[in-house]
Amino acid sequence: MLDRGYLRVARLWGAELRVHWSVLAAAALAGRLRFEPVIWGGVLAVLFGHQLGHALAVAGAGGRLLGLDTTGIGGSCRWRGAGSVLERAWVAWGGMLMQAVLLGIALACSDSLAASPLGNQLRFCLVELNLGLLVINLLPLPPLDGALAWRIFGALRDSRWTRGELRLDGTAGAAGDESPSPPSSGAAGAGLALSRGLARDPAADPSYAHSRTTGASHSYGQAATDDAHTEDEALTSPRPSEQAQREIDALLRRMEDRVARSRRGP
Repeated sequence: MLDRGYLRVARLWGAELRVHWSVLAAAALAGRLRFEPVIWGGVLAVLFGHQLGHALAVAGAGGRLLGLDTTGIGGSCRWRGAGSVLERAWVAWGGMLMQAVLLGIALACSDSLAASPLGNQLRFCLVELNLGLLVINLLPLPPLDGALAWRIFGALRDSRWTRGELRLDGTAGAAGDESPSPPSSGAAGAGLALSRGLARDPAADPSYAHSRTTGASHSYGQAATDDAHTEDEALTSPRPSEQAQREIDALLRRMEDRVARSRRGP
């Protein structure tokens, strides 16, 4: 039975998977209202690939996937995590990055696909149709993914893992700190900043809360419910004890003193 146009098709690892009726409409229109099973499969591959990208990005951000709603022009991803701008922007990029991967594979195999009529149909879905949906989702307009995705650059600039702090970590490592960090110059530093910002332990973040990212079809979705204070939330994100916090602060002070001494020299 449809619920607001959605049909629940499965529940995997605690995440609810739903498909909107507009998926059938999109497949039918892509096939020009004719019996074109290859085109239908190609449309589903693009849409489900987009959602898979969101799910993988949620896992990379250390969040918990709650549900995926697939529609004819995108979908919505419901997840629970710290909900920072950086994390939400990263999850928004996940769907589009997966579409880019499909596009790259199709272009690499373009000659082989063009050798047969069925291959041409599949190429149409993975290249032309995929590229069109990708451009739409990149638009910085809510509720499209681009409304959040482009904020990742400002979030990286404003995050606590700045280039200066990463250089400080590298200096501490050179001075003999017990947990040295690699240098932050160039792309390696930017990658370290992103990985630290996304993979931090949610147990150390009291703002651990419910978030969601939307694709082009957010207008079909239901309003997100705020379940940040449920019982299982308390189990997944306990606050650090006062003693642990004191030990962390003491360790940070020792690191700062050691770096200051190394800069002053002998």
